Amino acid sequence: MSTALEILEELTEDRMLGETLDIFWAVNLWLKTGNPHFMDYVVVICDTAGIEIGPALQAELYKAASARLKGFPPGEAAQVDREMQIYDYLTGMADRIHKGMNQTEAANDVIEHTHPDDGNLEFSTVYRYYTEFMKKPGHQELVFKMFDEWKEIVPDE
Repeated sequence: MSTALEILEELTEDRMLGETLDIFWAVNLWLKTGNPHFMDYVVVICDTAGIEIGPALQAELYKAASARLKGFPPGEAAQVDREMQIYDYLTGMADRIHKGMNQTEAANDVIEHTHPDDGNLEFSTVYRYYTEFMKKPGHQELVFKMFDEWKEIVPDE
């Protein structure tokens, strides 16, 4: 099981869907880019939402802090905002696909309705990110499972 999926499973017990998915995206971006600012973002989310940091997440936070202390902080804080906006789109796409849209319909719909004032991403970018990220083994299934569990707690009105 990937580190990000292990951390996501630790966090699903807290039942905070939005924050849990933000942490999942940020951890994946930390693993992909090595930018420790993504892990700073995770700490802020956990602190703000009162989410307990489990062992797998602690291990990644330690790696990020160690990298920073060794003078290896690639990336910049501004990258976090840009990338997390993209992952807002992916969460929206996952929700739409979970509800029955295909990937193309979900990408078009999420572009139309997400961050309209921030300048939308292009269809090809959103579609490509979803394909690269959510189609990894276990990612989409676990996110859908979270949606199902969240629906049991907060049913549609």
